Amino acid sequence: MPADERRAGRIAVTFNRFRLLTPAPRLAARNMTYIRIFAVGVLGLIFFYLPTLGHGYFNDDFDLIANTFQQWLENPFRVLGRPVWTLSFPLTNIVSTSSYWHHAVNLMLFAVLGVLCAWIIRHDKLPPIAYLLSLTALCHPAMVWPVSWISQRNDLLLLVFLIPAVRLHQARIGVVWVLLSCWSKAPFIFQNLVFAYSYLRRKRFISAALTVLGFLVSLYFIWQSYYAINVAAKAHGLYLAEKSGPILISITVFLRGIKILEGIFYTFVPVPAYATDILFALGVSLLLLVLWGYLTFLSIRNWPSVSSDKRSRLAVYACIAVSLSLPYAFGSGLRIYVPATLFFYLAAAFVIPDNSRTRVLLGTITLVYLLGSFLNYGPVLTGYHDLQNPVSFEGRQVPAKKWDILRQDIVDQFVREEFSESLEHKAVD
Repeated sequence: MPADERRAGRIAVTFNRFRLLTPAPRLAARNMTYIRIFAVGVLGLIFFYLPTLGHGYFNDDFDLIANTFQQWLENPFRVLGRPVWTLSFPLTNIVSTSSYWHHAVNLMLFAVLGVLCAWIIRHDKLPPIAYLLSLTALCHPAMVWPVSWISQRNDLLLLVFLIPAVRLHQARIGVVWVLLSCWSKAPFIFQNLVFAYSYLRRKRFISAALTVLGFLVSLYFIWQSYYAINVAAKAHGLYLAEKSGPILISITVFLRGIKILEGIFYTFVPVPAYATDILFALGVSLLLLVLWGYLTFLSIRNWPSVSSDKRSRLAVYACIAVSLSLPYAFGSGLRIYVPATLFFYLAAAFVIPDNSRTRVLLGTITLVYLLGSFLNYGPVLTGYHDLQNPVSFEGRQVPAKKWDILRQDIVDQFVREEFSESLEHKAVD
């Protein structure tokens, strides 16, 4: 072959390679931009939560921090079927029983969660916009509770083990991560059934059996240590009546299903976080509804261009998110929405288009969430104690804002007050 033809061939190959690889630098540049935004955002949130190191102990912190290894070994599942969570307290006490140290552990778990979000986005090859969505989830007002309340670290533990479980569940050690996540915060255990189904499809019967066994063990101890007591005492007016007929059972199931839908709604529009004033809460909620509604419209329009591979992976993340929402049937409150929120947002990354419009929308939602976090900052400020010794109650009680104004059920309180006033008017008439 003449030299000119060889030279022309090399030029053509070089041109084709250049043309094919042209999008890659742009994509890499966008990835790096998102990664930088995510890293700066997580660091900013860590600084935002630094003052919580001085929030002391509160409520059930006293009982949990006083637990010893001997008590844990007697029955690891004795406290709500959460052995990983309860073990974290004596492990933390090896270094110190100081409230500052325990709060620092919560903050470190939050930092690890940020690293794990970036890790799974990169290694599970999620779309780059997942960095922005996960940052939005980390800014969610519900995150205030697990970071700033010592005993609420179970949400962080659940996610710290669940993210590796999603990424590594096909490995032999994957089932260990699944069990650790499920035993961090029961009743958030239904994700085990999603993993068990995946194991059965791959004919990994031992892993499937262990996953289901972990689910059943947690379910048993949840019932024995909490729900059976509440049902027997009718503490919440509750789940089943003594003489429940088919109609009453149907109504109960329907109402519990409504609670699940309410919880899923709050993962996107956390109304109680803004309930310092009911009108303000309604205004912010309307804004979030418009923003998420527009993102939903853009996602639906983008759906035909989503590949079948992305759709199948979206289904995995969505199934985990829904499974994490099922416990809302048995209890609600803004502080329990953290795990499902993160996975709903990661699932959305597969369908939300990546353009300047969606970036502006997500940035606005993130800022609104940060406002909600600020309004609920330090939810344990009902009156904590600056104690170094958790078994002593001689610490100075710190005066603070009355949490009744900021608490998570203020919307329900507003409804009850309106209902009471209407009854009073009727009684007067």
